[in-house]
Amino acid sequence: MTIEVTYDVRVGGEFTKPHIEQLARAAGRSSLSDGEAMGYVSDTSGVLFVPCPGYGDRNSLARIEAVYLHHPDDVQRAWREHFRDLTVSAARHVAQDILKCKNPETLGDPGNT
Repeated sequence: MTIEVTYDVRVGGEFTKPHIEQLARAAGRSSLSDGEAMGYVSDTSGVLFVPCPGYGDRNSLARIEAVYLHHPDDVQRAWREHFRDLTVSAARHVAQDILKCKNPETLGDPGNT
């Protein structure tokens, strides 16, 4: 099994709350949120947009994505909850430990994911 986690910081208001909600409504996706972070999850991936001020724009967002690269053709819905947990954990690590986002409280309590 191969899981890839990627991230970047988006500035300039490219991803607004309505735009992220629209992305979450795409076929095969469910909305995902944790604290102030929001995004979406599917059976093979998840994306969270985490508020991350301090990159030249107080409204900048860290976009964190976890993707299952090698999966059998019969991936089942049971994977969705696993990707929900994986995406939240990856987002928390990237935002707090790697990017050092200035508002760690934007993610929910680790014990409540």
